[in-house]
Amino acid sequence: MMIVLKKNPPVLNLHKEILYALLFIGICSLIINYLWTQNLLFYHTFAELVCIFTSLVIFMTIWYTYEINDQLNHLIGFGFLAVAIFDAIHAIYYAEYVAGQNQLSLWYWLFGRIIEGIVLNLMVWEKYNLSKKSAFLVTVLVSSFCSWLIYQQRAYLPLLRDPSGITVIRLIIEGLVILLFLRALSKIKGKRKEKGQIAYDYIFTALIIAIIAELILMFFSFESVFHGVGHLFKTIYYFFLFKGIFVSVVLYPYERLEDNNQFLINVLNDLPVGVTMYNAHDLKLCFANTKALNLFNCELKNIYGFIPDDIAIRFGEMKRIPHLLLTGSNTERSILLEVQDNTGKKLKLMTDYFKMEDQYLVMFEEAKKEQDLTNLNLQSKAILSSINNPIIITNLDYIIITCNAKTTELFDMEESEIIGKNVYSLFELIKDEREVEKSERLKHDYFKSVQKDNFLRISIVTLKGCRKELLVHTDQIKNVEGDIIGIMITAADITMINQENELQRQNEKLIILGQMAAGVVHEIKNPLTTIKGFSQLIKYKAEDEKILEFARYIDEETDNINKFVADFLLFAKPAPFQLREITINELIESIKTMIETNAFIRKINVSFQINDGEKVIKADLNKIRQVILNITKNAMEVLIEQAHPEIRIRTEYRPKSCEMMIRIHNNGKPMTEEEKLMAGTPFFTTKAKGTGLGLSVCYQIIREHYGRIEIESGDGKGTEFIIVLPCPQEEIKENKQGKTVHVHI
Repeated sequence: MMIVLKKNPPVLNLHKEILYALLFIGICSLIINYLWTQNLLFYHTFAELVCIFTSLVIFMTIWYTYEINDQLNHLIGFGFLAVAIFDAIHAIYYAEYVAGQNQLSLWYWLFGRIIEGIVLNLMVWEKYNLSKKSAFLVTVLVSSFCSWLIYQQRAYLPLLRDPSGITVIRLIIEGLVILLFLRALSKIKGKRKEKGQIAYDYIFTALIIAIIAELILMFFSFESVFHGVGHLFKTIYYFFLFKGIFVSVVLYPYERLEDNNQFLINVLNDLPVGVTMYNAHDLKLCFANTKALNLFNCELKNIYGFIPDDIAIRFGEMKRIPHLLLTGSNTERSILLEVQDNTGKKLKLMTDYFKMEDQYLVMFEEAKKEQDLTNLNLQSKAILSSINNPIIITNLDYIIITCNAKTTELFDMEESEIIGKNVYSLFELIKDEREVEKSERLKHDYFKSVQKDNFLRISIVTLKGCRKELLVHTDQIKNVEGDIIGIMITAADITMINQENELQRQNEKLIILGQMAAGVVHEIKNPLTTIKGFSQLIKYKAEDEKILEFARYIDEETDNINKFVADFLLFAKPAPFQLREITINELIESIKTMIETNAFIRKINVSFQINDGEKVIKADLNKIRQVILNITKNAMEVLIEQAHPEIRIRTEYRPKSCEMMIRIHNNGKPMTEEEKLMAGTPFFTTKAKGTGLGLSVCYQIIREHYGRIEIESGDGKGTEFIIVLPCPQEEIKENKQGKTVHVHI
């Protein structure tokens, strides 16, 4: 139990200090009445040294707490450093002023007061960024330069006081200083309700005293006893000013920290579960809340600073906690422990532990013996949490009643977002839009799994847009009498396995094709060159129309074979990619004229629909252009016999999976299921003179961009090729200037 000492109200303390200050001024005034004129220089120097010392203390207080203070306090500290410099020079030249030699001392005095007024006004101004060392250097240099300038121009400075009293110049300057104090006073009055009210109260009081001191020192000469009283008021003004700065800079932040710590302790003590905390570096127990102390039947002082061995002796299985803390991850882990309290009484605790930056937090609650079902659930949860595969358990109404940590990790969801949701709703939420048929099969197979085990491969897209391939297995949960009481769904993430298998298959194909290409190209190219040459010679020499027709036919077929060889080489040995950030809309605009020209020649109506909400992609511009033109060319060839041929090209952004899509639709004859399945397979073609490699090259280019090509085709709606390309993820960082920038990764 923590004992909180009652403190006197801050305002009451301030009132007491004001009374003490007035009493101090009264007593000192009586003393000064007898001593001021006889020891003028001594008492003046003493009063000024007190003020200089206070200014330097204000500066040093802020200097040594620079990192934890705001820029406003930094400005105050350096301002009072400048004040100390001018006051020191004022004290040095005061003897010459008293002797009537010059009035340098008065000028330095007034400069110090003007700086005070400016600084006190800046206390309620906007924040200003200052570097610690550079600000110190600037303050010293500027103050020294101004002091030197005043000294150099002393012969030209107007008099501030003459035998008849103060001059108009001094009256104006002193009036300006008082106006600065009054302005700061009015601003601080409105700030007294804000943070650190007592700090503003001190400064408010200091300003009132400063104005009184300034009026006394302005209207009474240095020979007057009242001049000494004015210096007393100035000393008290500095005292209250220091108190305000000290409270604001030092006391107030620590009081706030103490209040926050006490609030946190109160919150932890009010929790219905036990909480203990351990230091990360030595695993010593540093905190236990009220619930934990009640469970262990002890006081904090009896266990504070316990090391693992002490815990093992006192509380049995609690000795496992330190080991779990050291070997565990940053995520929550749940275990069931059987421990004993301080009296030896046995307890069952369900324990969760967390790893923080410099401490470990352990939370636990009692699992009573008579709650057999609860114990079973706690143990089941502990077992499920230790399994590395995602597991979902539902009741017979297919409502999810529990899941393990791997499930939340797989789906990128919190446990609270999964528990209580219908399993159909869950898979509908994360289904892959390109595999609608598989989603429907999942429902069918899910019902079927009540009769027998079943496996199914599905694809999902998590709420964070991550695509994953899963192998799902559903099974029945039965009680001891054999009745079905629920369903257990287990899944295995096979995304990486599928990607590696696909990559391996593609590599094997490319290796074989590459080996074939070296020999085939050599064997074909040379004869083709010869045939091409002779066919052109025949066309040049022959006069018989029949022979010319045969020569043209040979020439045309030779060109077809050359194109086939070129496509084959491109497919077998593709050129390296040159990836850079591009936008699909700009790419479409760059080839729009080319597509429209070809469509116009073929009398095909072509339209473009550009989506405004696009994202950049990382791709080889020429390769993607080649894919779009190739698929568009194929679409035009399909529409040769169509009555009203039409091609629609549109772009689209899919935010759920963070992908850009290019949809190329034609209203020609739809593709069969076999044609859709075989599309992209090398050497497969439906065209009379096609090589079957053009579309294969397109598929290969898109795959190497980590994208895919989807096909939608059906009676009455034509065929649509959908080129899907992933967008780079965007990460928000701060540059060296502290500005927020967006980086694509």
